[in-house]
Amino acid sequence: MRDTLIAAQKFSSEIKINSHKEAELIIKDAEMKSEEIVKHAFNRQMAIKEEIKSLQFKRKEIENDIIHLLNSLKELIETYHKQDEEFDKIEYMWK
Repeated sequence: MRDTLIAAQKFSSEIKINSHKEAELIIKDAEMKSEEIVKHAFNRQMAIKEEIKSLQFKRKEIENDIIHLLNSLKELIETYHKQDEEFDKIEYMWK
Protein backbone atom coordinates (compact mmCIF):
# COMPACT_ATOMS: atom_id res chain seq x y z
CA MET A 1 0.00 0.00 0.00
CA ARG A 2 2.81 2.33 0.86
CA ASP A 3 4.44 1.66 -2.51
CA THR A 4 1.16 2.47 -4.21
CA LEU A 5 0.90 5.74 -2.31
CA ILE A 6 4.49 6.69 -3.20
CA ALA A 7 3.86 5.76 -6.84
CA ALA A 8 0.71 7.88 -6.87
CA GLN A 9 2.56 10.85 -5.37
CA LYS A 10 5.37 10.44 -7.89
CA PHE A 11 2.85 10.23 -10.73
CA SER A 12 1.08 13.32 -9.39
CA SER A 13 4.37 15.23 -9.24
CA GLU A 14 5.21 14.22 -12.81
CA ILE A 15 1.79 15.41 -13.97
CA LYS A 16 2.36 18.78 -12.25
CA ILE A 17 5.84 19.14 -13.77
CA ASN A 18 4.57 18.22 -17.23
CA SER A 19 1.63 20.60 -16.83
CA HIS A 20 3.96 23.45 -15.89
CA LYS A 21 6.24 22.67 -18.84
CA GLU A 22 3.26 22.56 -21.18
CA ALA A 23 1.95 25.83 -19.74
CA GLU A 24 5.35 27.46 -20.28
CA LEU A 25 5.39 26.25 -23.90
CA ILE A 26 1.87 27.60 -24.46
CA ILE A 27 2.87 30.96 -22.95
CA LYS A 28 6.03 31.17 -25.07
CA ASP A 29 4.06 30.27 -28.19
CA ALA A 30 1.46 32.92 -27.36
CA GLU A 31 4.21 35.50 -26.78
CA MET A 32 5.82 34.68 -30.13
CA LYS A 33 2.48 34.91 -31.90
CA SER A 34 1.67 38.21 -30.20
CA GLU A 35 5.07 39.60 -31.24
CA GLU A 36 4.32 38.58 -34.84
CA ILE A 37 0.90 40.24 -34.67
CA VAL A 38 2.43 43.45 -33.30
CA LYS A 39 5.16 43.37 -35.96
CA HIS A 40 2.59 42.83 -38.71
CA ALA A 41 0.40 45.65 -37.33
CA PHE A 42 3.39 48.01 -37.22
CA ASN A 43 4.37 47.15 -40.80
CA ARG A 44 0.78 47.66 -41.91
CA GLN A 45 0.66 51.01 -40.12
CA MET A 46 3.84 52.13 -41.91
CA ALA A 47 2.43 51.01 -45.29
CA ILE A 48 -0.81 52.90 -44.64
CA LYS A 49 1.12 56.05 -43.67
CA GLU A 50 3.10 55.82 -46.92
CA GLU A 51 -0.10 55.33 -48.90
CA ILE A 52 -1.63 58.39 -47.21
CA LYS A 53 1.43 60.48 -48.11
CA SER A 54 1.22 59.27 -51.70
CA LEU A 55 -2.48 60.09 -51.92
CA GLN A 56 -1.91 63.53 -50.40
CA PHE A 57 0.76 64.22 -53.01
CA LYS A 58 -1.55 63.07 -55.82
CA ARG A 59 -4.37 65.24 -54.43
CA LYS A 60 -2.05 68.26 -54.42
CA GLU A 61 -1.08 67.54 -58.04
CA ILE A 62 -4.75 67.34 -59.03
CA GLU A 63 -5.52 70.56 -57.17
CA ASN A 64 -2.70 72.29 -59.04
CA ASP A 65 -3.93 70.89 -62.36
CA ILE A 66 -7.44 72.17 -61.63
CA ILE A 67 -6.12 75.61 -60.67
CA HIS A 68 -4.09 75.73 -63.89
CA LEU A 69 -7.13 74.68 -65.92
CA LEU A 70 -9.34 77.30 -64.26
CA ASN A 71 -6.74 79.99 -64.88
CA SER A 72 -6.51 78.93 -68.52
CA LEU A 73 -10.30 79.04 -68.85
CA LYS A 74 -10.37 82.48 -67.21
CA GLU A 75 -7.79 83.74 -69.70
CA LEU A 76 -9.82 82.27 -72.56
CA ILE A 77 -13.00 83.96 -71.34
CA GLU A 78 -11.13 87.25 -70.97
CA THR A 79 -9.92 86.84 -74.56
CA TYR A 80 -13.50 86.26 -75.69
CA HIS A 81 -14.60 89.42 -73.85
CA LYS A 82 -11.85 91.43 -75.55
CA GLN A 83 -12.91 90.01 -78.91
CA ASP A 84 -16.52 90.92 -78.16
CA GLU A 85 -15.46 94.46 -77.28
CA GLU A 86 -13.53 94.72 -80.52
CA PHE A 87 -16.48 93.38 -82.45
CA ASP A 88 -18.76 95.90 -80.74
CA LYS A 89 -16.38 98.72 -81.76
CA ILE A 90 -16.40 97.53 -85.36
CA GLU A 91 -20.16 97.13 -85.35
CA TYR A 92 -20.57 100.66 -83.93
CA MET A 93 -18.37 102.04 -86.67
CA TRP A 94 -20.61 100.48 -89.35
CA LYS A 95 -23.71 102.14 -88.06
